[in-house]
Amino acid sequence: MNLAWPLCPFQRIPTSRASIAFLLLALSSGLAQKISIGDDSVSTPSSSNRSVGAERELPGSSDFEQIEGEAFEFVKMHHPELVSLLQLLKAMREKEYETAIRDIVRIQKRLEALENRDPDAHQTELDAWKVQSKIDLLLAKAFARDKSFNPKSLRSLLKEQIEIQKRRYENEQRNLAKRQELIADQLQKLVGHEEEKVEQQFSTLMKRVDAKVGKPGKSKSESKPSKESKTSP
Repeated sequence: MNLAWPLCPFQRIPTSRASIAFLLLALSSGLAQKISIGDDSVSTPSSSNRSVGAERELPGSSDFEQIEGEAFEFVKMHHPELVSLLQLLKAMREKEYETAIRDIVRIQKRLEALENRDPDAHQTELDAWKVQSKIDLLLAKAFARDKSFNPKSLRSLLKEQIEIQKRRYENEQRNLAKRQELIADQLQKLVGHEEEKVEQQFSTLMKRVDAKVGKPGKSKSESKPSKESKTSP
Protein backbone atom coordinates (compact mmCIF):
# COMPACT_ATOMS: atom_id res chain seq x y z
CA MET A 1 0.00 0.00 0.00
CA ASN A 2 2.02 2.81 -1.38
CA LEU A 3 0.50 6.04 -0.15
CA ALA A 4 3.13 8.19 1.51
CA TRP A 5 1.23 11.25 2.71
CA PRO A 6 2.72 13.36 5.50
CA LEU A 7 0.86 13.58 8.78
CA CYS A 8 0.76 17.39 8.54
CA PRO A 9 -1.09 19.57 7.85
CA PHE A 10 -3.92 17.10 7.32
CA GLN A 11 -2.71 14.52 9.87
CA ARG A 12 -2.91 11.88 7.17
CA ILE A 13 -2.20 8.31 8.07
CA PRO A 14 0.32 6.66 5.72
CA THR A 15 -0.66 3.22 4.52
CA SER A 16 1.64 0.21 4.60
CA ARG A 17 4.33 0.41 1.93
CA ALA A 18 5.70 -3.10 2.25
CA SER A 19 2.65 -5.31 1.93
CA ILE A 20 1.29 -4.28 -1.46
CA ALA A 21 4.66 -4.66 -3.20
CA PHE A 22 5.07 -8.24 -2.07
CA LEU A 23 1.42 -9.07 -2.57
CA LEU A 24 1.73 -7.91 -6.16
CA LEU A 25 4.86 -10.00 -6.52
CA ALA A 26 3.06 -13.04 -5.14
CA LEU A 27 0.06 -12.54 -7.37
CA SER A 28 2.00 -11.86 -10.55
CA SER A 29 4.16 -14.94 -9.97
CA GLY A 30 1.08 -17.13 -10.30
CA LEU A 31 1.23 -18.43 -6.76
CA ALA A 32 -1.96 -16.59 -5.98
CA GLN A 33 -3.81 -19.58 -7.42
CA LYS A 34 -3.00 -21.43 -4.21
CA ILE A 35 -5.34 -19.15 -2.29
CA SER A 36 -8.61 -17.83 -3.65
CA ILE A 37 -8.52 -14.04 -3.81
CA GLY A 38 -11.26 -12.61 -1.65
CA ASP A 39 -11.77 -15.79 0.36
CA ASP A 40 -12.82 -14.46 3.76
CA SER A 41 -12.93 -17.93 5.28
CA VAL A 42 -9.20 -17.87 6.03
CA SER A 43 -8.86 -17.71 9.78
CA THR A 44 -6.75 -15.35 11.84
CA PRO A 45 -3.38 -16.85 12.85
CA SER A 46 -3.17 -18.22 16.36
CA SER A 47 -1.04 -20.64 18.32
CA SER A 48 -3.44 -23.47 17.48
CA ASN A 49 -4.26 -22.53 13.89
CA ARG A 50 -1.43 -21.43 11.58
CA SER A 51 -1.18 -21.07 7.83
CA VAL A 52 1.24 -22.84 5.52
CA GLY A 53 4.82 -21.90 6.33
CA ALA A 54 3.94 -20.65 9.81
CA GLU A 55 5.54 -23.60 11.59
CA ARG A 56 8.83 -21.74 11.63
CA GLU A 57 9.09 -19.05 14.26
CA LEU A 58 8.82 -15.59 12.78
CA PRO A 59 11.84 -13.32 13.30
CA GLY A 60 11.42 -10.40 15.66
CA SER A 61 10.38 -9.78 19.24
CA SER A 62 8.49 -12.27 21.36
CA ASP A 63 5.36 -10.12 21.28
CA PHE A 64 4.86 -10.66 17.55
CA GLU A 65 1.92 -13.04 18.05
CA GLN A 66 0.02 -10.31 19.87
CA ILE A 67 0.93 -7.77 17.19
CA GLU A 68 -0.13 -10.22 14.52
CA GLY A 69 -3.50 -10.70 16.19
CA GLU A 70 -4.06 -6.95 16.41
CA ALA A 71 -3.20 -6.50 12.74
CA PHE A 72 -5.61 -9.21 11.63
CA GLU A 73 -8.40 -7.85 13.80
CA PHE A 74 -7.92 -4.43 12.21
CA VAL A 75 -7.86 -5.86 8.68
CA LYS A 76 -10.85 -8.15 9.30
CA MET A 77 -12.86 -5.20 10.60
CA HIS A 78 -11.99 -2.69 7.88
CA HIS A 79 -10.95 -4.73 4.82
CA PRO A 80 -11.68 -8.47 5.24
CA GLU A 81 -10.73 -9.30 1.66
CA LEU A 82 -7.12 -8.52 2.48
CA VAL A 83 -6.87 -11.37 4.99
CA SER A 84 -6.28 -14.12 2.43
CA LEU A 85 -3.53 -12.12 0.75
CA LEU A 86 -1.76 -11.60 4.05
CA GLN A 87 -1.94 -15.34 4.58
CA LEU A 88 -0.39 -15.84 1.16
CA LEU A 89 2.38 -13.38 1.97
CA LYS A 90 3.04 -15.25 5.22
CA ALA A 91 3.37 -18.55 3.38
CA MET A 92 5.76 -17.10 0.79
CA ARG A 93 7.90 -14.48 2.50
CA GLU A 94 7.81 -14.50 6.29
CA LYS A 95 10.21 -11.60 6.82
CA GLU A 96 8.26 -9.31 4.51
CA TYR A 97 5.06 -10.56 6.09
CA GLU A 98 6.30 -9.50 9.51
CA THR A 99 7.16 -6.06 8.15
CA ALA A 100 3.66 -5.74 6.67
CA ILE A 101 2.04 -6.77 9.96
CA ARG A 102 4.06 -4.22 11.91
CA ASP A 103 3.17 -1.53 9.37
CA ILE A 104 -0.53 -2.29 9.77
CA VAL A 105 -0.31 -2.14 13.57
CA ARG A 106 1.61 1.13 13.33
CA ILE A 107 -1.19 2.57 11.20
CA GLN A 108 -3.76 1.30 13.69
CA LYS A 109 -1.98 2.99 16.61
CA ARG A 110 -1.72 6.28 14.74
CA LEU A 111 -5.42 6.16 13.96
CA GLU A 112 -6.22 5.50 17.61
CA ALA A 113 -4.11 8.48 18.69
CA LEU A 114 -5.79 10.68 16.08
CA GLU A 115 -9.23 9.60 17.31
CA ASN A 116 -8.54 11.16 20.71
CA ARG A 117 -7.34 14.46 19.21
CA ASP A 118 -9.72 14.90 16.30
CA PRO A 119 -12.57 12.38 15.79
CA ASP A 120 -13.57 13.89 12.43
CA ALA A 121 -10.04 13.62 11.08
CA HIS A 122 -9.80 10.07 12.46
CA GLN A 123 -12.87 8.94 10.53
CA THR A 124 -11.63 10.64 7.37
CA GLU A 125 -8.22 8.98 7.58
CA LEU A 126 -9.70 5.58 8.41
CA ASP A 127 -11.94 5.84 5.36
CA ALA A 128 -8.93 6.91 3.30
CA TRP A 129 -6.99 3.83 4.41
CA LYS A 130 -9.88 1.51 3.58
CA VAL A 131 -10.38 2.99 0.12
CA GLN A 132 -6.67 2.95 -0.71
CA SER A 133 -6.39 -0.64 0.51
CA LYS A 134 -9.27 -1.65 -1.76
CA ILE A 135 -7.69 0.18 -4.70
CA ASP A 136 -4.41 -1.63 -4.09
CA LEU A 137 -6.19 -4.96 -3.99
CA LEU A 138 -7.97 -4.26 -7.27
CA LEU A 139 -4.64 -3.34 -8.85
CA ALA A 140 -3.18 -6.58 -7.52
CA LYS A 141 -6.00 -8.47 -9.22
CA ALA A 142 -5.40 -6.54 -12.44
CA PHE A 143 -1.68 -7.38 -12.39
CA ALA A 144 -2.54 -11.02 -11.77
CA ARG A 145 -5.13 -10.94 -14.60
CA ASP A 146 -7.71 -12.13 -12.13
CA LYS A 147 -11.15 -12.48 -13.72
CA SER A 148 -12.80 -10.82 -10.74
CA PHE A 149 -11.08 -7.50 -11.54
CA ASN A 150 -13.73 -4.92 -12.36
CA PRO A 151 -12.66 -1.54 -13.84
CA LYS A 152 -16.00 -0.04 -12.79
CA SER A 153 -15.20 -0.84 -9.16
CA LEU A 154 -11.85 0.90 -9.53
CA ARG A 155 -13.51 4.00 -10.97
CA SER A 156 -16.05 4.00 -8.12
CA LEU A 157 -13.28 3.78 -5.52
CA LEU A 158 -11.41 6.64 -7.16
CA LYS A 159 -14.54 8.78 -6.93
CA GLU A 160 -14.82 7.87 -3.26
CA GLN A 161 -11.17 8.81 -2.78
CA ILE A 162 -11.82 12.25 -4.27
CA GLU A 163 -14.72 12.76 -1.86
CA ILE A 164 -12.41 11.87 1.03
CA GLN A 165 -9.90 14.42 -0.24
CA LYS A 166 -12.68 17.03 -0.19
CA ARG A 167 -13.46 16.08 3.42
CA ARG A 168 -9.81 16.56 4.28
CA TYR A 169 -9.82 20.09 2.93
CA GLU A 170 -13.11 20.86 4.66
CA ASN A 171 -11.70 19.63 7.99
CA GLU A 172 -8.57 21.68 7.49
CA GLN A 173 -10.62 24.73 6.55
CA ARG A 174 -12.58 24.45 9.80
CA ASN A 175 -9.38 24.04 11.80
CA LEU A 176 -7.86 27.09 10.13
CA ALA A 177 -10.99 29.14 10.88
CA LYS A 178 -10.76 28.19 14.56
CA ARG A 179 -7.07 29.05 14.57
CA GLN A 180 -7.74 32.44 12.99
CA GLU A 181 -10.37 33.22 15.63
CA LEU A 182 -7.91 32.36 18.39
CA ILE A 183 -5.18 34.54 16.85
CA ALA A 184 -7.59 37.46 16.40
CA ASP A 185 -8.65 37.19 20.04
CA GLN A 186 -5.05 37.16 21.28
CA LEU A 187 -4.15 40.12 19.08
CA GLN A 188 -7.11 42.13 20.35
CA LYS A 189 -5.93 41.58 23.92
CA LEU A 190 -2.53 43.08 23.06
CA VAL A 191 -3.47 46.10 20.92
CA GLY A 192 -3.62 49.22 23.10
CA HIS A 193 -2.28 47.39 26.15
CA GLU A 194 1.39 47.07 25.16
CA GLU A 195 2.85 49.11 28.05
CA GLU A 196 0.62 47.35 30.55
CA LYS A 197 1.83 43.94 29.30
CA VAL A 198 5.45 45.09 29.49
CA GLU A 199 5.04 46.20 33.10
CA GLN A 200 3.31 42.95 34.05
CA GLN A 201 6.05 40.82 32.55
CA PHE A 202 8.79 43.07 33.99
CA SER A 203 7.27 42.80 37.47
CA THR A 204 6.97 39.02 37.18
CA LEU A 205 10.58 38.60 36.05
CA MET A 206 11.97 40.91 38.75
CA LYS A 207 10.11 38.96 41.43
CA ARG A 208 11.81 35.81 40.16
CA VAL A 209 15.20 37.55 40.29
CA ASP A 210 14.61 38.84 43.83
CA ALA A 211 13.49 35.42 45.00
CA LYS A 212 16.62 33.84 43.52
CA VAL A 213 19.38 36.28 44.54
CA GLY A 214 17.75 38.57 47.13
CA LYS A 215 17.24 42.30 46.86
CA PRO A 216 20.42 44.21 45.91
CA GLY A 217 22.21 46.25 48.63
CA LYS A 218 20.68 44.33 51.50
CA SER A 219 22.83 41.81 53.37
CA LYS A 220 21.75 39.14 55.77
CA SER A 221 23.22 41.10 58.70
CA GLU A 222 21.09 44.09 57.78
CA SER A 223 17.95 42.05 57.53
CA LYS A 224 18.06 41.07 61.24
CA PRO A 225 18.81 43.43 64.16
CA SER A 226 21.92 42.53 66.22
CA LYS A 227 21.80 41.59 69.87
CA GLU A 228 23.67 44.78 70.80
CA SER A 229 21.07 46.95 69.15
CA LYS A 230 18.36 45.18 71.12
CA THR A 231 20.09 45.75 74.54
CA SER A 232 21.31 49.29 73.93
CA PRO A 233 19.21 52.08 75.50
